[in-house]
Formats: sequence, structure tokens, C-alpha cells
Amino acid sequence: IVYQDQYLLLAQTYAGWDIAFSDKHIRKNKDIKNDTELRQKFLSDSLSRGFSESEVQQVWNDIENVVAGGYGFNRAHSTSYAKLSYQTAYLKYYYPAAFYTACLTANQGEAETLNKIRELVEKAGISLVTPDINIGSNNFTIHGNEIMFALTAINGVGESAYNSIVKMRPIKSFDDFMKRRIPKDVKSNTVIALIKAGAFDFDTTDRNQLMFEMTGEKYKTPNYVYEKECFGFYITK
Repeated sequence: IVYQDQYLLLAQTYAGWDIAFSDKHIRKNKDIKNDTELRQKFLSDSLSRGFSESEVQQVWNDIENVVAGGYGFNRAHSTSYAKLSYQTAYLKYYYPAAFYTACLTANQGEAETLNKIRELVEKAGISLVTPDINIGSNNFTIHGNEIMFALTAINGVGESAYNSIVKMRPIKSFDDFMKRRIPKDVKSNTVIALIKAGAFDFDTTDRNQLMFEMTGEKYKTPNYVYEKECFGFYITK
């Protein structure tokens, strides 16, 4: 027995029980091995329908084992799982960039899960790159054979800040951004998070210099350390 449907049908065939009765007293019976009353009823009802005692005993033992073991499942569900597994495998093989982009977007905010997906992305020969203030989205996006990190997946960048940034585009430089940003929408801590994440690398890759302009303090922090703060893992090697 593999499916729930099988033991429900067996109970119907042998004991004459309807599906609703079997579902309630067999499938949902957490302590079926100790339910001597149900066992006796199955034996009695099955014997009255002309089945041999040894056969009925064996059938009930099989039912008990699958239900008590907790590994019987709905056949319709298994069909759905099989179809979904096939579709997933197909997309993963033929459209890996789109597949992993969708996976990353679906797991925004889960740093540990995102890092595991990042490892799979790299094994597939696809690069996961830092976000860009001009073309970054609130989802992970595909650019050639690269997947760009979502701006809203940066720690410290919310939807309201993202919406304000989109209205400012095109942004010519970091200075241009600072002159035109609306502080109540894009706060200083958000700007710092964007710097650390590499969102202004199109203007300058010297993130420490931009940090100096924001805070007045000198930094000698490697980019990958900044990224660990923003994403929860390293992107730049």
C-alpha cells in the first residue's frame, strides 16, 4: 500500500465500509494499532462478506502498518507533486536564469535560503550581481547571463524608499541622487545601505569614499564586508 486511496478502497471492498466512514476511522486514526474495536469490526464485517480469515487478517495488518507508519498519502496529491516536479526540473534545466531569479524573489528576506540559492546559481554558471540604483527592481531580475540583486532585498531598503528611487530615475551620479532625494522617503541609513550594497558602483566603485561623504569618517572596509552586512552573505569575491 502506497496511497490513502488504496486502504480506503480495501476497507470498502472487504468490509463494505463507505469512504467517509473509512476516512474518519482509518485515515484519521492516530492510534490504529491499539484500536482493537475497529480491528474486530473490520474482521467481522469482512468475514460476513465471504472473505477468509487469514486473508482479512493480512489485509488489516497492511492497513495498520501504512496508517501507523504515517507514510500513506493522497494519490491525487502525488500526481500533482509529480507534475510540479517535472515542470520545475524542466524550467531549471532549460531556463536556469529565470528559474533561479524566481526562486530568489520568492525568498526575499531569508538570507540563509538566498545564500543556498546563490551557491546553485554559481554552479549553473550564472553570476549574481549587486543591485544598480538605476535598473535595480523590487524583485531579482535577469540581465544577460546575470541575476541582479533586488533593491528591496537590501537590509535597510523598504518599498517606500524603492518607490521614491524609481521616481528619481535616471540618476546620473551619487551627487545627483543626494541633491534630488527626498530625505523623508530615502533616509540617511537607507543611502548608507545602498552604498554598501554597491547600488552606486556605476558612478564609483570606491564605496569607502561614498561612506566618507555620508558620515565624515574614513573607512578601509572591503566591499565584500559591506555586502555581508546588506545581504547576509558575500557577493563580491
